[in-house]
Amino acid sequence: MTDVVVLGAGPAGLYSGLLLAHRGFEVSIIESGETPGGLASGLEIAGQRVDRGSHRLHPSIDDDILDDLSSLLGDDLQVRHRNGRIRLGGSWLRFPLSPTDLVTNLAVSTTARLARGALAALTRRPDDTTYESVVTTGLGRPMGDLFYFPYARKIWGAEPDELSGTQARRRIAADSPLKLLRKATSRSGGRSFLYPRRGFGQITDALADAVVDEGATLRLGSPVVGLKPDDEGWVVRLGNGQNTKAPLVLSTIPLAVLARLLDPPDEVAAALDGLESRAMILAYLVVPRERWTPYDAHYFPEEDLVFTRISESKNYRDSDEDPPAQTVLCVEIPVGPEHPLWVGDNQEILQRVRNDVVTTGLPDPGHFGVVHKLRNVYPIYRVGTEQNLKTVDRWVGQFSNLLTFGRQGLFAHDNTHHTLAMGRDAVASVTSSGRIDDGVWAQSRRSFATHVVED
Repeated sequence: MTDVVVLGAGPAGLYSGLLLAHRGFEVSIIESGETPGGLASGLEIAGQRVDRGSHRLHPSIDDDILDDLSSLLGDDLQVRHRNGRIRLGGSWLRFPLSPTDLVTNLAVSTTARLARGALAALTRRPDDTTYESVVTTGLGRPMGDLFYFPYARKIWGAEPDELSGTQARRRIAADSPLKLLRKATSRSGGRSFLYPRRGFGQITDALADAVVDEGATLRLGSPVVGLKPDDEGWVVRLGNGQNTKAPLVLSTIPLAVLARLLDPPDEVAAALDGLESRAMILAYLVVPRERWTPYDAHYFPEEDLVFTRISESKNYRDSDEDPPAQTVLCVEIPVGPEHPLWVGDNQEILQRVRNDVVTTGLPDPGHFGVVHKLRNVYPIYRVGTEQNLKTVDRWVGQFSNLLTFGRQGLFAHDNTHHTLAMGRDAVASVTSSGRIDDGVWAQSRRSFATHVVED
């Protein structure tokens, strides 16, 4: 028997396992995938390290966590200045947005319409019922029509009035004209980030190495197929037929997966059916030139384009390991299971991406590359989802010495710095005897509910 089993080797699971091992606990981290890191892991395409989507470590990360990562990565953790663009109304604007761009790069009529909408929003009473009402009463209907509503349809596959207000509150930090102005005029304003020299996956690689060096066990390629409480704690059954026992289980796997492992009653099973996630196609295009553009990322809210974002790894870092005369683009395409591209041929996907890119006036990237398909990337909060989530969370929370946290574990949108903080706080709630201090954990859960995604 081990002291603690951690389910999932993403950032939250790895960091919590490392901190527990630091405290002297015997820890076993179990991961279904063949590599650690989850969606934050890296991979190699045509000899270049790339990410599974666009990832950044935001400078708002807590100092103690940053200190731990800096000790693992050293000078490889670089401070970078953001250099992104967003396509709005057929015009390119710097992203994060700046007041100068809004005035000079948008059509005068569009700028005037946004200003009138923002002024009208200042006179309205906030309405947090739906995503649409949060944006309309906070930033004005024109801003929703130009950016937030089409982007919502692309990312979550639902109409803005079908989405819960929670979807907006957890995703839109600048939710009023004054907050948007302050953010746009701030000297920082999210215009810098931290990023490793060998790609974002270097963070989880370093955490995984540190976990093993600290004496913890990291079991990869080991899906969990059963989880049951017994008199001594928990029995974790693996797909290979082996069992692992521990008094304490910390879980970062998807909340719906965890709940189903626990054999939920009918009411909870019905609520689980109401927890939806959006899938993602990642199309990696290998472009035979040193740089495709000087920008690290391009954002595309327009609904006639299949992708939402294109990132270029080379522009996220300074690395002498990146191959010359070649760059790799990561193109993100949120989809549902019914989308023809999800079941389509990979070459068809790459050609569709190329065609759409060319229509924007950006350089032709060609159609040579590879495609990866990821499930359960973006949680979808429709109106009523909160009640389903509360039902599941309350039922899972009744089990003694079982915690669920992390992005997937709490069905949240959170950034990596948020999930690392969750891992730290989960460990802080573990007493020296290996029990959960429910009061400490409840306070941490309240703080998690205030997280807002930083783009």
